[in-house]
Amino acid sequence: MKKLILINCLLLVTVIYARAQQGEFPKLTGPYLGQKPPGMTPMIFAPGIISMGYFERSVVFSPNYDELFFELRCLGFTTVLMRMKQHNGKWSDPETAPFSGIPEYSDTYAFFTYDGRILFFNSRRPLSDSEETKKDSDIWMLRKNNDKWGVPIHAGNMLNSAFDDDYPTMSKSNNLYFSSIRDGNYDIYVSHFSEKGFTEPHRLDSVINTKNF
Repeated sequence: MKKLILINCLLLVTVIYARAQQGEFPKLTGPYLGQKPPGMTPMIFAPGIISMGYFERSVVFSPNYDELFFELRCLGFTTVLMRMKQHNGKWSDPETAPFSGIPEYSDTYAFFTYDGRILFFNSRRPLSDSEETKKDSDIWMLRKNNDKWGVPIHAGNMLNSAFDDDYPTMSKSNNLYFSSIRDGNYDIYVSHFSEKGFTEPHRLDSVINTKNF
C-alpha cells in the first residue's frame, strides 16, 4: 500500500511538472498569482494553475505575497506540500517544497508568521532517523535565513502531545493557536512563543470551545 501511495503521489507531481515544462502554465505576476483578489463570493482559486481537479487545499501566502504553499493530497489521505515563489516579479511553476515530498509524512497546514521568517506546518514524520512515521500529527517549524528555508524542527513536547495537534496559526503577539484532541475533544488551544520556546498550552474557554466534537 505504501508503494502504491508513493507512486500515486509521484505521478501527480510529475503531471504538474510536465504541464509546466510544456508551457501550459501561464506567466504569472502580481499578488495572488495575478488572480482576482478574494471577495465575498467563493470562487475556485487559480483554476488550471493550483486547482487542477485533484485534491489541492490550504493555500497560504507569505506576508509580502512573494511565496506560497499548498497541499497536494495523494492516496490514503497522505499529502505533500507544494511551493511557488516570485523571482523578479514572476511566479515560478509549482514544485515540491524542499522540506517535503514524502507522502507518508502527510505534511499539511502550512502557516507563515507575521514577519514571514518562520513557517509552521503539520507532519507525521519521525522525530529521528531511527524512529518510524508517527501515528499522530505534530507541529513542526522552520526558519528562513538569507531567503532560504532551513531544516524542519519539531516544535517540542511542551507544545505537541501524543494525539493529533493540527492547524497552527500565530497572531502578531506570537500566540500560537492550534487544535488538538489531547483531552478527548477536538478543541482549540493557545501557547505563547518566544526565543525561549513555547509555554504550556491551555484550552480556550467555553466562549470558543464547546462540549461537541
